[in-house]
Amino acid sequence: MLGKRLRKLRDEAGLTQKQLSKVLGITDRAVGYYETEKRTPPPDILEKLGDFFDVSVDYILGRTNVRFIIKEESDAINYYSRNSIESENHNYENCNKDTKYKENNVDNNINGSLIKDIEGLSNDSKRELEKYIKLLKLRDQIEKHGN
Repeated sequence: MLGKRLRKLRDEAGLTQKQLSKVLGITDRAVGYYETEKRTPPPDILEKLGDFFDVSVDYILGRTNVRFIIKEESDAINYYSRNSIESENHNYENCNKDTKYKENNVDNNINGSLIKDIEGLSNDSKRELEKYIKLLKLRDQIEKHGN
């Protein structure tokens, strides 16, 4: 796990093994050994890696998937608050989508029901219904424009 994590961090930073070795004050061969897990870095090198990549030593060692280091309680509170708020916003958006879907579905059911009812009417009743709809539209226009 350590080797994969180290390689991933180095690649993300756009560094070669040689460049990373200079930062750590070790040979590029040692970095290669760490990445292939032929050797384990000593504690001082693990600490330098964590500081350089701004991750915890536990992350490098594969003990956790949390990359960031909690430097102060406020960092942790901000991180968890932000993630909690983002999660709640996502839940709210999904709830709104579900509500809109249900509303549209109700409208579609009503429309489907009306169409079936209209299809079942006689031709005379359909003409009367058409007149009534025109009257309702006219009433809506009058109410809308206040005339």
